[in-house]
Formats: sequence, structure tokens, C-alpha cells
Amino acid sequence: MTKDQTRVVIQNIHPSLDGGSFAVKAVVGETLAVTADILSDGHDVLAASVLYKHERERRWKEQRMVAGENDSWSATISVEKQGNYQYKVQAWVDYALTWQHGTERKIDDGQHVNSELLEGAEYLEKIKSVASAKDKSWLIQTIASFRNEDTYDAAVADVTSDRLTNLPMAHPEKFLLAESKPFP
Repeated sequence: MTKDQTRVVIQNIHPSLDGGSFAVKAVVGETLAVTADILSDGHDVLAASVLYKHERERRWKEQRMVAGENDSWSATISVEKQGNYQYKVQAWVDYALTWQHGTERKIDDGQHVNSELLEGAEYLEKIKSVASAKDKSWLIQTIASFRNEDTYDAAVADVTSDRLTNLPMAHPEKFLLAESKPFP
């Protein structure tokens, strides 16, 4: 795949006035609910965020979106100071969470998942470089467990843990990211 390819489509971003030609209005202290329809070409796990910033800020702030019904996603952003803001929506296929979901289903079906554990170790290696010291220590142990057939039961328990779900969510790999234009 080339860098300009994506598997995700972002549509119907709200609020917007005339497709983003005009700024929506909010007051300081208000939260702005942002919604979008986000879909992909397959059954992989999707992830999405709203990025927003004040006109005087250089860095975008990120708020993860939550999936709703019928490909609808939502998040709220805070208007913290007077002035103009911009916001945009990013979405991507989360390959690490797709791996975890698929592996959990195989475990629930009673299948042996040794090769899936080796694949998962590769996803965790990428997260290890950006994780906190506490998480890094856990990741090192978990990666070793995934790669050692003698610790299969412990590895299976780690695959289904909330901690393993939370780490890819906290440190997503936004490969082949789709991004909307900025909205005022």
C-alpha cells in the first residue's frame, strides 16, 4: 500500500455550517459534541479521534471518539478560551485491536493461538517504545510470554486482559490514517 491509501471513509461531520464554509459558534465553558459517520471496507476494528486547537495554539489536542450505532461516532471537545478554534476528524483501522479481538474469538472457540501470540508480540514491541516505565516492564514480560510456548496459559490470560486493550488505545499506530479537512 502506498502512503496516500486508506481503508476508512469519514463523512457527515457535525456540527458544520455549509460543509465547513462558516464557523459554528460556542461560548467559553461549553462543550461541543462532534459526530461523524466512519466506515471501513472490512470488519476490522476502527478507531477515531477529534483533533482541535485554538487559533493561538500550534499543537492539536486529541479526544478519542466513541462508536455508536450505524457507523456513527461521537466525542465532545471543550471551548476553554475566547477566539477561533479548528477541529478535524481522524480515523484508522486499529490493527493491534483487530488482532486482539480476532485472537480472543479464537480463544473463546477453543483454538490454539501460538502463531497469533507471535503476531501480537510484534504489535506490543511497537507500543513498548512509547509506553510508560510501568507499562514497559509489563510489556517486556508479556512479549516474552507470547514468544514462549511454556507460558501459553499466562499469554492467553494477557490477550484477554483489559490492560492489553488499553495500551493500544493509549498508543495507537495510525497506519493509513484518514483525516477530514479542518472545520472552523
